[in-house]
Amino acid sequence: MNYEIKKENGNTYVKINTRIDSTTAAEYDAILKAEVPAVEKSLILDFKNVDFISSIGLRVLVAAYKQLNGKELIITDANNSVREIFRLSGLLSLFTLK
Repeated sequence: MNYEIKKENGNTYVKINTRIDSTTAAEYDAILKAEVPAVEKSLILDFKNVDFISSIGLRVLVAAYKQLNGKELIITDANNSVREIFRLSGLLSLFTLK
């Protein structure tokens, strides 16, 4: 299993335990599409174990963000190289990085 899901106080937490690239993006896309409709407040993605995210992975996150319809998408514990990918992609305005 490359992810763990927990729901608490209206938030949905998804801990991702691998990189998000062409090999894993479809799996995460399916997971997020299934979980997002039940999000009451925020979708919180734990990136502690994510060492890389590709452009297809970014597309998965943008799709989840759009599906949230104004609810917050928070990414926690992203390492510096993943943070740099978000900065370079111009997506920092969509996601909250903590």
